[in-house]
Amino acid sequence: MNSEKLDNQKLRNKAEDLVRMQFDHEEAYSKDIEDLLFELRVHQIELEMQNDELMKAQINLEESRIKYFNLYNFAPIGYFTLNKEGIILEVNLAGSELFNVERLKLHNSAFILYIEHKHRNMFHHRIMMALETGNKQSFEMKLLKSVDNTFYAHLEIIVVQDVHGNFKEFSIIVSNIQDLKNKEKALRKSESYSEIFFNDHTVMMLIDPNNGDIIDANPAAVNFYGYKHDDIIKMKISDIRISDTDVVSKEMQQAVSKQKNHFIFKHSLSNGEIRDVDVYSGLIHQEGRNLLYSIIHDITDQKKVEFERETTTEFLHLVNESTGVKDLIQSALIFFKQQSKCQAVGIRLQEGYDYPYYQTNGFLENFVELENHLCEYDKNGDPICDIEGNPIMACMCGNIICGRFDPSQQFFTNNGSFWTNSTSNLLTETNEEDRQSRTRNRCNGEGYESVALIPLHSGVGNMGLLQFNDHRKNLFTKELIAIWERLAGHLSIALAKFIAEEEIINHDRLLDRINQIFQESLAYNTEDEVIEKCLEVAKELTQSEFGFFGEINENGRIDNRILSPTAWELCETKNAHKLLKNMEMQSYWGRTIIDEKSQIVNEPDIDPDRKGLPDGHPPITSFLGVPLKEGKKIIGMIGLANKKSNYTEEDKSNIETISSTFVEVLMIKRAEIKIKENLKDLAQSNKELEQFAYITSHDLREPLRMITSFLQLLERRYKDNLDQDANDFIGYAINGAKRLDAMTNDLLKYSKITSEKREIKPVNYEHVLEIALINLKVQIEETHAVITHDPLPIINGDEELKVQLFQNLISNSIKYRSHEPPKIHISATNENNQYLFSIQDNGIGISPEHLERIFTIFKRLHTHEEYEGTGIGLAIAQKIIHQQGGQIWVESELGKGTTFYFTIPIKIKLPIY
Repeated sequence: MNSEKLDNQKLRNKAEDLVRMQFDHEEAYSKDIEDLLFELRVHQIELEMQNDELMKAQINLEESRIKYFNLYNFAPIGYFTLNKEGIILEVNLAGSELFNVERLKLHNSAFILYIEHKHRNMFHHRIMMALETGNKQSFEMKLLKSVDNTFYAHLEIIVVQDVHGNFKEFSIIVSNIQDLKNKEKALRKSESYSEIFFNDHTVMMLIDPNNGDIIDANPAAVNFYGYKHDDIIKMKISDIRISDTDVVSKEMQQAVSKQKNHFIFKHSLSNGEIRDVDVYSGLIHQEGRNLLYSIIHDITDQKKVEFERETTTEFLHLVNESTGVKDLIQSALIFFKQQSKCQAVGIRLQEGYDYPYYQTNGFLENFVELENHLCEYDKNGDPICDIEGNPIMACMCGNIICGRFDPSQQFFTNNGSFWTNSTSNLLTETNEEDRQSRTRNRCNGEGYESVALIPLHSGVGNMGLLQFNDHRKNLFTKELIAIWERLAGHLSIALAKFIAEEEIINHDRLLDRINQIFQESLAYNTEDEVIEKCLEVAKELTQSEFGFFGEINENGRIDNRILSPTAWELCETKNAHKLLKNMEMQSYWGRTIIDEKSQIVNEPDIDPDRKGLPDGHPPITSFLGVPLKEGKKIIGMIGLANKKSNYTEEDKSNIETISSTFVEVLMIKRAEIKIKENLKDLAQSNKELEQFAYITSHDLREPLRMITSFLQLLERRYKDNLDQDANDFIGYAINGAKRLDAMTNDLLKYSKITSEKREIKPVNYEHVLEIALINLKVQIEETHAVITHDPLPIINGDEELKVQLFQNLISNSIKYRSHEPPKIHISATNENNQYLFSIQDNGIGISPEHLERIFTIFKRLHTHEEYEGTGIGLAIAQKIIHQQGGQIWVESELGKGTTFYFTIPIKIKLPIY
C-alpha cells in the first residue's frame, strides 16, 4: 500500500474539516470563488500541518547534531579546526589531552606553537601544499606536550571547502604514534627479535622485499588475520593487501630505500572482511638478509568514526548553505558521488502520483529516460492502480518508495533500504517473491553490479529515494549503507523544509497573480483585455513560450478567441484568423475539452491523438491544456505551449487554480459590459424622459392657467345665475386645475434637478435652513411649529437645491402633524467622510409597510381631502440627495413621529448637472 498517499489523504481530510468549520460562519461567495477559496485554505492548513511535522523533524535533526557533536568530542584521536592563518578554531577533548592543555586555552592560539621547532617548517610546507592542491597531506612529526616533553604524531591535513568550492577551513587529524615508534626502535636494536616479535601484543610481520613473501608472523598477526601460522608464512603480502601487485612492490621499495616508512593500507582477513590498517615498516637484518618488518595497527573503527564525522560535518555544512530544493539536490549529488566513489547517483522526488528523477549525475540519458517513471499509465494518461486504488509502481525503486521490503532478506535493511554488491548474483540466487517482485532489472541489464536505494523519509511517508549505481562489484558495506541512511535522513528534513517554503512562496505568488487578475480587470473595458491578462499570467507562471484561449461556440466547436502576441509573431500561416475559428475537437488539445480534464503532453510527436500542424504553425514541443468551467459546464480552455523544460503537476495545479478566477473575472466583465450597455441605454431613455417631462410640464402650464382663469371668470360672472350644483361643479374644476398646475410645477422642478448645469461651491447649511424657514414662515406660524437644530456644516454643493431639500422635508413634517403642535429637530454628524443629517418630528408617523413607497414619484398615502399635495416632494428630495452621491431613508412608526436621514459626501465625486 502506498503509505504516503494514505498519510497525505488523512492530512488533507483533516485540513478540509477545519476549513468547512470556518466556512460555516462566513458570508456566501459565488460557487467558483468559494471552491477556489476552499482549495487555497485547505492548502494553507496542509502547509501549516506539514510545518508541525517539520518542527518534529527539526528536533530529530538537532538530536542528530548532538550525537555527532558527542562523536566529535569523545573520539579517540585529536581533531583540530584551523583557519587559513593556522589559528585553532575548534578542538575536541582528545586533542586537548595530546598537548595537556585545556580546550579554552587552545582556542585562538597558533597550532604551530605545539610543534617541535625543527619540524615547524615542514608543517608550514605541508599546509601550503594542501591549500594549493586541495589534496590531503599525511606525515609524521614531533609535537610538544610541554617544553621538554615531545612525542611522535601522525598528522593528516584536509582542506574543507564550502558548497561553492571556496576555502573554508583546515581539518587536522592527530594520532599519537609514540608507542609504535618505541616498538620499532626496540625491534631494530634487538640482536634477536624473537622476544619482542613473539611476545608483543602488537601485530607484526617480516616480509621479503624482493618477492613480497611473508617470512614470519607473530601470534598477534595470526589472531588478527585469522590464518594458521603455517598458512600465513606461505602467502605473499599481496594476498592480504587490497592493491595491485605493482603498487605493493613500489611501496616496499620506498620502505627499503627509507623514502617512506608509514603507510595506510586496506588488508583482507581470512573471512573476507576488509580492515583499515596503519603500517610502520623498515629494514632489519636477519639470517644474513635484509627483510622488512611491519608493525600493523588496526584503525578500522577510527577510520569509520573519522569518515562518518567528516562526511556528516561536510554534509550538514552543505545543507545549511543551500538556498533551495534545486541547489540542495545538485550539491548533494556531487557530494554523494565524491564520497561513495560511485559512477552514478540520482535522486527521485514525488511529482503527482509518480516519483521521476529530479536530477541525476553519471547516468546515461537513455537509462534515465527509460527508468524515469515508476508508474504505468493508460491511454488517457492516468496511472494504472491496484484494487485498493493505489498507483502501481514498478522496479525495486517502487518497492522501496512504497515500503515493500522484507528486512529478513540480507539485501534489505530495517530502515527500508535496498543494497547489493552484485545484481548478477542477486538475480541468480533469489526469486521475485524474495525481491518483492515488480522489478524491471534494467540496472543489471545496463551492467550495474553495485546498487543501493535509500528511501527519503518525510513526516508523512517517503518523498523519494537516493540511488547509487556502479558497474564494479563490492562497493558497499552494511556500515556504509547505515551512514548513507543517516545522511539521507538529514537530506529528507532539509528537502521537506525547502519544499514547504517553496510551496508557501508559490502559494503566495499564486494569490498575488489571482489578486492581480481581479484588480487589473477592474480597469479593463473589454473581454479581450481580461483574456490577454490571464494568458500573460498563465505564461509567466509556467514559463511557456505562448498560449491561447479557446471558447466553445454554438456549434460545439472551438473558437480561438485570443492568441498570445508571441504566438502571432511565430505564426507564418496566411489565413490563421480563419483557421482559428470553428475548429474541430481533435488532437491532444481537443482531448482537454472532450475528457473534461487537464492534459500534460511533454512529447506531442508521439501522442496517440496527435494531428499534423498547418503550414506555418509554430512548432509544439510541449503542451498544457486546462478546461474552463462555469459551474459544471465546460465553456472553453486555456492552452499553453513550449515550456523549455517539461510541464509538471505543479504547473497544471497552478493553472487549474487561476482558471476558476479567470472564468469568474470573465463572467463579471461580461456582465459589467452588459450592465454598462443597459445603463447607457437607460441614461439615454432617462434623458429623453426628462426632456419630455420638462417640455410637457412647461407647455402644460400656459393652457392650465388659461383654463383656471376662465373658470374663475365664469364663477364670478355667473355665480348668482347658476344653481348650487353648477357652482359646485365649477369649484371642483377650479380645484382640479390648480392641483394639476401644482403637479406640473413640481414636475418641472424635478426635471430641472438633472437637466440644468449648476455651480458647485461651499454651502453653509445654517444659511440654507434659514432661507427654508423664511419660505415656510406662514405654515410655521399657522401650526405653531417649533423648529430647533444643532450646529450645521459647510459642504460643497448647490445652495438652491439644498434649500429645496430642507423646505420639502420640513414642510412634510408640518403637513403630517399630530394633534399637538409640530416639534422638528435638525442635526448633522461627521461620519466616514460624509455628513449624516436627520430631521426628526412628532407627527402622525408612517406604517412600516409604506416606508419603501414614500419616495416614489406621485405616490400618495392619503387622499387630497385628508392632506393636500402632489406626491412629488419626497421624490424631489431623494433625487437631490442622489445627485450629490448621498443616500436618504426614513424610520417611523404610526403615532410615534418620523425621522428622515440623509447623507452628503464631504467631497463630491461627480459633478452636479
